[in-house]
Amino acid sequence: MALSSLGSINVPFPMPAHVSSPRIQLGYVNMNADALHPARGASVEEIQHHLVQRQASASIADTLWTAPENQDLVSQFLNNNLTTTCAHSTDDECLPLYQKYSVQDYFFLEDYVKYKAHRLITIPTGELSALRNEANSVSSDAKYAISAGQSYVEDLHGRAEDLAEENRSIAELAYGNVLQNAASYED
Repeated sequence: MALSSLGSINVPFPMPAHVSSPRIQLGYVNMNADALHPARGASVEEIQHHLVQRQASASIADTLWTAPENQDLVSQFLNNNLTTTCAHSTDDECLPLYQKYSVQDYFFLEDYVKYKAHRLITIPTGELSALRNEANSVSSDAKYAISAGQSYVEDLHGRAEDLAEENRSIAELAYGNVLQNAASYED
């Protein structure tokens, strides 16, 4: 299930069908929302100009993976416990780590949906069409988060209790607080 495409409206930057990462999908959703709602900051033309400049120099992935200042992050990404264990182990040995990652991702998605919902109040008065589209986007993203939680329980055989708020780590709670505080400060 893909994240929202801003309701049923046509978007200037359609998401490629092969994009499965929720974080990349969120990038497309946000880029389209920014382009379609002038009050959010960037016009379609500005985004297209920036994308053309980026493509001319290098892809974002190439830039991130090859930039000397990012090599510590690349190394950490390639050598973290999840990646190395799953690369050198059986599925049964990898599953508990992947389940843990999935729970963290679920909490990220839940926090992001709450952040977007809070941001609805920043849509200017009189922009009911924009409000409707954003609310539909929040609804679609909430459905995606719910689906991720269901997939954790049904497909990865995790426990529903793992997705309870009280099971969040301190870092996960702090991240949620940062998002909510940022939404409040932007108001």
